[in-house]
Amino acid sequence: MTEKEIEYPIGITSVPHPFQPLYLTDNTDKAVLRFKKNHIIDYLFNTGKLDLNAIMGMGFPQEDYEQLAQLLGYSHSGFGDLSYVRNETWYGAKNAANGDNALLARYNALSQELKEIKEKLKTFNDEIECIISHD
Repeated sequence: MTEKEIEYPIGITSVPHPFQPLYLTDNTDKAVLRFKKNHIIDYLFNTGKLDLNAIMGMGFPQEDYEQLAQLLGYSHSGFGDLSYVRNETWYGAKNAANGDNALLARYNALSQELKEIKEKLKTFNDEIECIISHD
């Protein structure tokens, strides 16, 4: 009997953290898109046992800070405003909420970011050509 071998990624840095689920706070036009908070992390934070200022200076990997913000239940827009959150993670979380698996969500996020960069470069090139043609 042969058993299919499962191939696992090698090393802790080879796998990204999962995205916390996103939800709308209510069904009104004032609803906020938020990450589902982890009640244990929320308890530690609200009782002062989790000091975000102290943790920020400890040099943990960027993705750990990103995941912590998700676990605290940040709004999606507020999450995107945090200095340590990468565009890939911000876009990826929303893509994941739309049903993409984590890998596809990150791929789609990076594809969108690349598209935006290409559009900005085209605009910049068009402006340079306009300047050069007027000399």
